[in-house]
Amino acid sequence: MMPSEERKDEKKIISAKEEEIIIDYDQLDVARIMEQIKRKIASQPRPQPSEKTREERAVIPPPPRSPWELERPYGWRARVKKILLRLMKPVSPLIKLLIFPVYHEFRETVLKLHHANMRIDYLSAALETELAKLSQVLNRRIDGVEEKFPPVLEEINRLKEYTKLLHNLSHNLVVEMSKLKIELDTLKIHHRLLEKDVRHLEQRERWLEKEIVS
Repeated sequence: MMPSEERKDEKKIISAKEEEIIIDYDQLDVARIMEQIKRKIASQPRPQPSEKTREERAVIPPPPRSPWELERPYGWRARVKKILLRLMKPVSPLIKLLIFPVYHEFRETVLKLHHANMRIDYLSAALETELAKLSQVLNRRIDGVEEKFPPVLEEINRLKEYTKLLHNLSHNLVVEMSKLKIELDTLKIHHRLLEKDVRHLEQRERWLEKEIVS
């Protein structure tokens, strides 16, 4: 066997041993274990990004442009701008004097807007505090109602049972009244029949008396 091949085999054995994490439980060496873990992690092949991820990384959209950002003039526009600025230099104090009222109004408007923003912030903070206070008060009242609720619930249950009893009683009364009405009707019919029988007997008695007398 060639010496180069022996060296390759030795390197393979060493690399295989390095990949395996050897722990001596009799003499624990944390630094050695950490080095073995680092070597194993370094020896593992790193996952290469796919073509899709590469395309996504390559195609990154530009950041959105600010609406306040002005376009820089190029070419003849830049030259015209420079010429106009040079021509306006001697008249710039007069322009500033003419623009001063507008600037003053603009400054007042900005101050008013700033004051309005501060007022809105103050009102929003006050609203949040008031809402917090209201929520606390409501929670207290809800807790009080929940504390008072069990006896009220018992009373409601008692009233429900009482209502059920009254309903059953009224139902039974209706049934009994209907029975009594039927019995009354039957008794009336029997009474009429008995009256007829009595009349018939009276007539027969009279007839018999006449027969006996004659």
